[in-house]
Amino acid sequence: MTELIHLHSTIQMNSRMLASGSKVLWENVNDKDLNQSLKEVYQLLDMAYPKFYKMDNLSKFGVLAVEALVKEAPELKAGDLEKTGVFLMNSSSSEETDEKYLATVNTDENSLPSPALFVYTLPNILIGEICIRHKFTGEQGFFVSDHFDSGFLYPYLEHLFQNELLEKAIIGWVEVKDEEPVAKLMYVKNNQDGGAKKI
Repeated sequence: MTELIHLHSTIQMNSRMLASGSKVLWENVNDKDLNQSLKEVYQLLDMAYPKFYKMDNLSKFGVLAVEALVKEAPELKAGDLEKTGVFLMNSSSSEETDEKYLATVNTDENSLPSPALFVYTLPNILIGEICIRHKFTGEQGFFVSDHFDSGFLYPYLEHLFQNELLEKAIIGWVEVKDEEPVAKLMYVKNNQDGGAKKI
């Protein structure tokens, strides 16, 4: 737990539901597959962002979760966007897309590897997609860990807040490699002035 990081709001998303705190925003009532679910959430959030359809599943999942977070907390896009950071983690990096790309490389000698897949063979591309969409230009980082490592991330955030390099950040876990893809995001703010909901 830290004194400088104030939890403002949360989003959780998997293939069965999207929730803001305890409020359910979407449920997969007809047991749709992942692609159908992502498309349905995209339509629910009224994104009108055609680039979404070119993204890999990791980017789609993270972009949708951040879109929901911004809609639930519009002040995320207010103020100095140079002081809005994005820090995400997962345990598999971009492995799902890496495997798909490798399959295009390992086919017969006359085929060409897919450049559309190659673009997404780094997990920080997800953060790039988020920052381009919302014009966040503050500090960013994607970290690979077995679990959400608050012991690593919170001191790092505290340093950025103490030194006034950031005023707010989106932090969390986005993983699509597992059987159940999941995004758990938090919108946190600098708590130097004091307040409730410290994490």
